Amino acid sequence: MQEMKIEKLQKIRIRRSNTESLIETKASLKISQTVSFAAIIEQQVVPVYNAIWEFKAKNLEQCPRKGDVIIDANDTEWRVQKVISITHRQVRQCQTYTEMRDFLPFDSVKLVQACAGMSQNKTQMTTIWRRAKSNMSMKVAREDVATHRKNKAKNVEHKLRAYTREFMSLQKNDLVELPDGRQYKIVRVRNSRHMLGWSELFLNINKQPISIANDET
Repeated sequence: MQEMKIEKLQKIRIRRSNTESLIETKASLKISQTVSFAAIIEQQVVPVYNAIWEFKAKNLEQCPRKGDVIIDANDTEWRVQKVISITHRQVRQCQTYTEMRDFLPFDSVKLVQACAGMSQNKTQMTTIWRRAKSNMSMKVAREDVATHRKNKAKNVEHKLRAYTREFMSLQKNDLVELPDGRQYKIVRVRNSRHMLGWSELFLNINKQPISIANDET
């Protein structure tokens, strides 16, 4: 999805449920920083962006209904899942989502873990790093994309978000290694019943890359 400009009002189109007719109107937009998960294509659960579109209640006929689709200026389609009225402000809010697509161009990573081993001279125990799992299925996005930040970070690759449906047995100091060799610390893992089988990993770049003892497992 292209970078979105959050403005007071922007031109959008609405496609009604069970019809291809379009309604042209204006609405304001607020992007959530939380990624969630929804069944979009053939009931397949995928990571999605969330957004609230706000419409003036007096233009009721131009307000979306549950099941409608909002098409923004970038032709991104937002599915309306809930509509509520904010009476004291005289507006209607539409809770919507759209599938995440801005992932880095690979679909697997490696999990690197520390374990006990012998020093090179075989005289004492030390910590060595091994690739505990290769070809781990994972979708990875830059954090500034995942959170739709207005102010882009200078080093956009220093923080990433990763999404996986694989079960992971993680240790405190585990690292994620990308196909290009960059290593990332796992600073937080988010998973719950609301994530429908997915896990979200918050990754920070490992500025002092460690040496790996073996290439594959």
